[in-house]
Amino acid sequence: MKTSLEILSGLKRALTVELTADLFKQKTDEVLKDIATKVQIDGFRKGKVPMAILRKQFGVQANSDAVNNVVNDTLVDALTDAKVNPASRPNITKIDAENEKTFSYTVEFEVYPEIKIADFSKVKVEQLEAKITKADEDKTLKGLADSKTEFKAVKRKSKDGDQVIIDFKGSLNGEYLKVVLLLILKWYWAKAQ
Repeated sequence: MKTSLEILSGLKRALTVELTADLFKQKTDEVLKDIATKVQIDGFRKGKVPMAILRKQFGVQANSDAVNNVVNDTLVDALTDAKVNPASRPNITKIDAENEKTFSYTVEFEVYPEIKIADFSKVKVEQLEAKITKADEDKTLKGLADSKTEFKAVKRKSKDGDQVIIDFKGSLNGEYLKVVLLLILKWYWAKAQ
């Protein structure tokens, strides 16, 4: 197997793989033998059709299948031989099966970009310093305390900071409605701000 890698543009590469024509002919014969076991041609028993007749009737299909088989069997080794790792699935762009001595195909694909790591000892990072004041601390602690506050039922008159539930009946256009309101006294919030 002979491989040659060509850099097209940017990350795009073309890999040409050259093999012996005998390998391609062998794969074509295998495909034709497989077809012979499945087809029925008038005048011949199943599996006993001569290769010359099979080549005449199914040669194009056999060549196409043989190309796929050869590419599938050799592409991984060819990529390894060329020391390249494709980032995308290789597409077959050219096939030369007419040559008497060689069979070749070309695939195009993209590769991963080469990443060069810089010398971090020369990189300077500006460190930001946050200044936290006593007012910031107090505001944060007050917010945490308010978010964790639990209200419990008590038997006394309401006072500043209490949560009050009012249950009353009202009417609208002569129809009675039952409404439950959850109030936190306005002056509590005014003081907290």
